[in-house]
Amino acid sequence: MPEADQAHGVPYAPGSTQVDEWSQAIYDRLVDWPPASGAKWERWEPGYLVLTITGESSDPFDPIVLYTCEDELAATFGYWETELPSEVPAGIDDADAAVKEAKELVADWLAGRTLTAVYFDASDEWCGSLTVDPAEVFDRLRYGAGWIKDFHPARIELRAARRKDWRHFVIRDGEIHAAQAAPA
Repeated sequence: MPEADQAHGVPYAPGSTQVDEWSQAIYDRLVDWPPASGAKWERWEPGYLVLTITGESSDPFDPIVLYTCEDELAATFGYWETELPSEVPAGIDDADAAVKEAKELVADWLAGRTLTAVYFDASDEWCGSLTVDPAEVFDRLRYGAGWIKDFHPARIELRAARRKDWRHFVIRDGEIHAAQAAPA
């Protein structure tokens, strides 16, 4: 996300000329999207937008953050981030492609069709994150542990949108085991 300073985090006033064209195009495509209703829109320098979605108070989830930056839309949730659009089909506008992809990612995250695996070393330093299809949990956890083995991962948080659905694992002798309890 862009670096914070005094001009960041200013509530966004729709139609403001204080955002760049890309950010305005993204806002126009997301403003009426149901997960964005009641969410927080902020303007960050030099004219980017940040949308923070936290859900209804009756069913809260970890925040989902979508933000614009240099003609990209970034999506962040579950300690994982990606920049959109990943690809733009012929004849499709970049902003349309980015928003379509963001909506699909958020819907899959909220519905539990996408999880994230977050790896930490023995000092609780973050090592890496990746997305996980619930049907392929252990294959993806092993893949991730191998992918970042040089960072010496020791534990994994398998995250879902709602913290109550998180699962915890430890890595011992290169093998992944369910943790007895969540780390403090």
